[in-house]
Amino acid sequence: MKKLLILSFLLLCSIALPSFSEEMQVIPVYFPDESWALLVDKYSYVLDKYDISDDNKQVYAIAFDQDAGVMMSIFMEKVKEKGTALDVRKKYFELAEKSPIKKSGIKMTEAKDKAMVEYMVEEYDGKKLDQKNVNIYMAQGDAWIDVHLSKANYKPADESLFDRIKNTLRIKEKYEPSVWETMGFGSHLFMGKKYSKAAEFFKKALDVKDSLKLLGRDNYIVLIDSLGMAYGISGDFKKSKEALEYGIKQFPEYPMFYYNLACTFAEMNDYDSTLKNLKQALKNKNNKLATEEFPDPKTDSSFKKYIDKKDFIQAIEEGLK
Repeated sequence: MKKLLILSFLLLCSIALPSFSEEMQVIPVYFPDESWALLVDKYSYVLDKYDISDDNKQVYAIAFDQDAGVMMSIFMEKVKEKGTALDVRKKYFELAEKSPIKKSGIKMTEAKDKAMVEYMVEEYDGKKLDQKNVNIYMAQGDAWIDVHLSKANYKPADESLFDRIKNTLRIKEKYEPSVWETMGFGSHLFMGKKYSKAAEFFKKALDVKDSLKLLGRDNYIVLIDSLGMAYGISGDFKKSKEALEYGIKQFPEYPMFYYNLACTFAEMNDYDSTLKNLKQALKNKNNKLATEEFPDPKTDSSFKKYIDKKDFIQAIEEGLK
């Protein structure tokens, strides 16, 4: 089940993630249980990774500006002791200085709510690197923040690439994530194998008022199917069944709701329901989304225990004609 569901999810992402990226004007980084967010103006950055610890106390994101050759990582964590940006810099950069990587031209500055460190890494592993690094440290309540920018083959003309982030990085006290952002972060968490956490984000996106209108039909289908898959891989078959049955009620023509529901019933050892939904999926197979490929049930691990049943194989062979 897991392998086929992940493959299906990756195909679905060819619709969802480009739309998610296009909709974003900023990259918001936030704790799910807080009302504030750290905002980074998007510019040409593309979010590559978004991860949240199971206890919601750490958030980690990576984004790249491929055109400019700049990498940005963002780390936020809840701490017991509150502090200022200076406290954050003192703690985190002391740790960074213990790294064997040689740093030169270390410069510390402050600006409003930020404490910064700039330095160069001229070579690494015997190879010339000329990497400019900037760490921007901030504090918000009981959260400490470290934003790291780096660019290899740095030239003085590249300084504006760092300045624009230093000048626009900010905290927004009251931030309401859009349905696109919530769904997109769920997708990143899913691809990072944080299935239960991904399900939380997909469910939040589904609960957004007018989410169908905001996402459009295809992306709304992707959202429901993603929620069902995330629950299924997590082993929460009851919630997976509920999500997929909701999808069938909304879009009875879409085949993958039935297919993934068949997988769920197979994991629950309900053969009759498995066969019934698989037959319906096969009947509707031509109604798949443009980016999808209909899977071969005979190779799906969920159905392995039924592969010797004559009526099961007959249903597949007839349905694939």
